Order: sequence, then C-alpha cells, then structure tokens
Amino acid sequence: MVRRHRRRAGHSRLEPPARHDRDIRRHANAAADVLHRSLLSRTHELDFNLSTGPNTQWGTGSADAPPSFGAGPVTFPASTRAALDVTPGQIRIAPGSSTTVTVAEDNSLGTSGPTTIAYTATAPSGLTAGPATATLTADAGKTASTTATITAASGTATGYYQVEFAAHASNGATLPDVSLLVTVAAAGESIPTAYVSNYSDNTVTPVDTRTHNAGPAIPVGGGPDGMTVAGGKLFVADNNTNNVTVIDTGTDAVLATIPVGSVAADVAATPDGKTVWVTDFGDGTVQPIDVATLTAGTPITVGSQPERLAVSPDGTQLWVANQGSGTVSDVNLTTDTVSHTIAVGSAPFGVTVTPDGGKILITNGGSSSVSVIDAATDAVTTTIPVGAGPQYVQISPNGQSAYVADSGAGGVTPIDVATLTAGSFIATGSGAYAVGFSPDGTTAWAVDSNVNNVVPITVATGAVGGPVTVGNVPDGVTVTN
Repeated sequence: MVRRHRRRAGHSRLEPPARHDRDIRRHANAAADVLHRSLLSRTHELDFNLSTGPNTQWGTGSADAPPSFGAGPVTFPASTRAALDVTPGQIRIAPGSSTTVTVAEDNSLGTSGPTTIAYTATAPSGLTAGPATATLTADAGKTASTTATITAASGTATGYYQVEFAAHASNGATLPDVSLLVTVAAAGESIPTAYVSNYSDNTVTPVDTRTHNAGPAIPVGGGPDGMTVAGGKLFVADNNTNNVTVIDTGTDAVLATIPVGSVAADVAATPDGKTVWVTDFGDGTVQPIDVATLTAGTPITVGSQPERLAVSPDGTQLWVANQGSGTVSDVNLTTDTVSHTIAVGSAPFGVTVTPDGGKILITNGGSSSVSVIDAATDAVTTTIPVGAGPQYVQISPNGQSAYVADSGAGGVTPIDVATLTAGSFIATGSGAYAVGFSPDGTTAWAVDSNVNNVVPITVATGAVGGPVTVGNVPDGVTVTN
C-alpha cells in the first residue's frame, strides 16, 4: 500500500490514504485486470476505415448531449459582500450578571449602495441575548453596529457556552454564522476541563467535561504539544518556538513563556507539584522547570529524540521514551543522572507508570506494540500487540486500565493492567493520537488528530460519546477537576 508520510517537529506519523482513494484504486485495478484477461484469452481482429475528412455530423444529435450538461439556464443564489462580526469574540460573566458585546455589519467591501442585514441571536439555556433580533444598514465601504446584552441567570451552571448569531441580507443572501464564546463562572472559580492542544493553530482549547462545550481558544507558542498541570497552572510544550507556555487554570490567562531547549515535546510534573520536566526533542535532553519561579534548569542528556515522559509516583524516577534511539531512559531524580537505558520496540513514543510505580508502559509507534518495563529490574518483561501506530498511553487513576491511542487504527486499545492483555478495540476517529482520563477515572478523552475533535469514552462500558470540535491538528489532552 502506498502511504503518505507527514512529519512534524517531535512527531513521526504514517497515515494511510483516504478510504475513497483506496476504493477508487481497488475498483480501477479490478476493471483493468478483467479487461487484460479478456484481451489475452483469445485472438481479436479490429477493422476500421479512415475517411478523407472529419464527420462534422457525429455527436450533434439532440440525444447525443452528455447527461451532465442538461439544457436550461444556470441560476446562482443571492450573494452579498457584507459580513457579520461580534466583538469581543469571547466573554466571561458570573451567574446573575450581564455584559454587552458589539454586533456589526461590515460592508467595507461593498461597491454600490447600502446593504441591510437582519440577525438573530440564539442563546443556550441559562443565557439570554437581547435584543434577540435586530437590523443593521451599512453604506458601501462602511460599517454599522449596535450592542447586544448577554445575561447569565443566577442559577446558570458554571461552564463554557456559545451564543450563535445568524444573519441574512435583504436580498436573501445568507451570511456566515458567528459564535460568541461565553465562560460562566464566578471570579476565581475553575471549570472541570479537558484542555486540548491544537498543533497547527498554536492554541489550546478548553472543553467543559460536563456540558462538552468548547470554550474560547487560548493562544500559546508555536506547535503546542504535550501538557501537564502543576500548582494550579497548565504547562504547554511548544514544539516550534522552543518554549513552554504557562496558563492559569482558574482564568485561562497566559502567565508566562519559559525558554527551553530545541523542540519542546512533552512535560510531566513531579508528585509534589514543585517541578515540571520537559523533553527537548531536538537536543536529546530533558530539563526541569521550577514551578514557583517559572525558570528552566540544567538539561540532562538522554537518548535521541526524546518524546513523552512520566515521573514515578514517589518522585524518584523519570522515564523518557527516546524515539530516535529505540530506548527508554531511567533518570534518577536524586542525582539527576541516567541510571539505566532500556531497549524497547521501534520508535517508542508514549510513557505511563502504574500508580504503585512497579510497571512502566511504553508505546512503540513503529512496531504497533506496548513494552512493559519492570521498574525494579529495568527490564522489559512483556510486549503487548496493539493497533497500528500507537502514540499516547495513559493509565486510569485506579490503576486498572491503560488506554493506548492507536493513530493508524483510529481508536483506543484498552489494556488490563493486572493481566497485561489487550481488550476490545474502541473506535473513536481518524488519527487517534492522545488520551487522558478524568480525575475520577470514569471518562477518558481521546483526541482524533486528523478530524480535529476530541471524544469522551465511558470507561465502564467503552461507549463513545459525541465528538467535540476543537482546533486544527489537535495532539494533546490533559483533564482537570
């Protein structure tokens, strides 16, 4: 099979061609094979005559017209150069309060005469938008605006909401809809959130894990990748800008940007929340970040192209998957030195540690397997076959299940941690790349990188919920209370 290869900084993926492409090739090859066998099965003779001039009458009959070019006039829907705009695009209000936004008709591209549009604002339960309908008229090259008041009822649940604005022009033309992102929360109040890093958008999308509403995107560094939470802050590794973005999880505001090594790929926090470790994919190192001062420390050399990493529950060991060298580094955090290097499968990527610290699970993206390392002996004790292209792996808070995101297979393989056996595959979507558990362990969130969404999985049943659209090329997820 021909494969398209796409490589990002800190990532290596092999993606199969789209299904319809494979189907076209399969049917075309089958047809060619039938024709080939038919021609070679017996002798054929083809007779023809050439005239001295072209036949100008051929194909001119009324019945000769191709069916795709029927007679009749071509009509187009009404159009307009006007656009609808709502500013600011995101707001935060407390239950029982309100604020205003500006709703504008932008007719700056108009060339002649005024354009009138009518819009309708539709708010979800708990919110109101007033006025719900309004009309605006803007001259060519101009804009016109009004205000709308967004109110959250006193009993509105904390969370992320969207108010939809739809508009049409007086000639019947439909304008693109606009979504106003609304965060409802009291000052200092946090929202149970699945944070999703969007690699191509340079943003992080917060998703309310109760309502499944996506909140306002948070701008971060270039190529955001792995994430972790420590000290009430979200740390985001930025591949393309060689830094780590720090976000306040209470307000979703960016607090700081910390320069680190080349191609920051992933981050992991120590159990005491005082240190966050980051992998520098381009340097072959890991380095600590002080959570209190938000400064990076001295790098430690590990293997080639370090990817994901995890800290042991007792905070004494750091496990690093070295994608380029096919190894795992066991870093002693007391001495800040590599104590052991363990050979695993091809292109190791994901790392997770059991709650008792006894086992380390490593995904091998190039060999579609998971290596299990005994922490006491630093030896691989078993290898578990999983789906194609496994990337992230996470263990549930109770330590019973590990979920492996199989990017090539488009879903998740659950592993029974006690027996180290793979369970029934759970299809989630194309390019399943990352997975994270809710703190209570009841739900896992899987990121489908190729279709720009994140989906919830009920751990008890394996049932997959409806997808939540996030940004472009999502590839990391971290879930908070």
